[in-house]
Amino acid sequence: MSDALQEYFGNPSSPHKAGEKARKLVSESRKTIAEIISAPPSSVVFTSGGTEANNWGIEALSSMITKDRPHAVTSKIEHASVLQAFFRSKKRGLKVSFTAPDATGVVPLEAIKKEITDKTSFLSLQLVNNELGTVQPVKEVIDYCQNLGVLVHVDAAQAFGKLPINFADLGANALTISAHKVHGPKGVGALVVDSELRLDSLLVGGGQESGYRAGTENVAGIAGFAKAVELLSLETQEIERIRKMRDVFEQQVLQISGVTINGASATRVPHISNLSLRSIDIDSFITRCNASDICLSLGSACHTDNPDPSHVLLAIGCSESDAKNSVRVSLSRENTQDDVKNALSVFRKILSPTDSPGRFN
Repeated sequence: MSDALQEYFGNPSSPHKAGEKARKLVSESRKTIAEIISAPPSSVVFTSGGTEANNWGIEALSSMITKDRPHAVTSKIEHASVLQAFFRSKKRGLKVSFTAPDATGVVPLEAIKKEITDKTSFLSLQLVNNELGTVQPVKEVIDYCQNLGVLVHVDAAQAFGKLPINFADLGANALTISAHKVHGPKGVGALVVDSELRLDSLLVGGGQESGYRAGTENVAGIAGFAKAVELLSLETQEIERIRKMRDVFEQQVLQISGVTINGASATRVPHISNLSLRSIDIDSFITRCNASDICLSLGSACHTDNPDPSHVLLAIGCSESDAKNSVRVSLSRENTQDDVKNALSVFRKILSPTDSPGRFN
């Protein structure tokens, strides 16, 4: 990114040499990102991140509804950028069904089938839940929707880099990915759009991104996104190691009184563990962990300043108390077994101060 900022400073839309150089870098980056998800480069439209991509996908599909099909379907456990986009579209006349998950944090295909009618125009479903890490039956849902002429947007931000994604085989009409989920820069993402689907632009002005998104491209961010994708082979090799660390952490943390793991019985990506902690002030717990260089989040990092309990945990049947007293623990390729051991030691000191010595070795 440093090279891109210094050496590729031209506006990609400009005809001069500096602009052509920047334009070539954006094009090469687009090809790199498209290749890892088996999508045509022309289908990758860069955005400012996953939120914009989700907003755009929902807004654009909402604008395509007809009087005959004014209905859409999503789930109760989607990311806020999807849910809020649907709430806004509802005010404009879209009818929306919010499908409930089961107690494990998975939205069953059968539950979605019950919500889809001959009035349904489109559906939006996440591939992986961002708070629980639970994998959703997206491929099965898409196959069912295709037979009914229902378009599908997939929020794959949390799955990107953790599960293999083949856009062509998946069959989604639009798919969201984000750079910072794969150790890339924050503030850049993409909406991958089926070539046969022409979506209205969310931002209007110039004709950047093949007319899909107005505004000068974030050249350095896009280059950083592509570089992170190039390094995903390392992340893929690390998946099993991360899973083993997560499993060890969960096996040990369950030995602490009052700790439960949300979504534990479902198929999950390897890097997320969602814990409910009873009989503890959660803000104090996070502060004390932070003092020991253990970084935790209250559910979605996007909701850190929101005092309300997690809508995801409430949807799977957690009590309001348990939902408020929950944290998300995330692991990455940067973590080691020593990090896990240290976290467990700190957890025990805070949660069971009279029973901490010598428990983990």
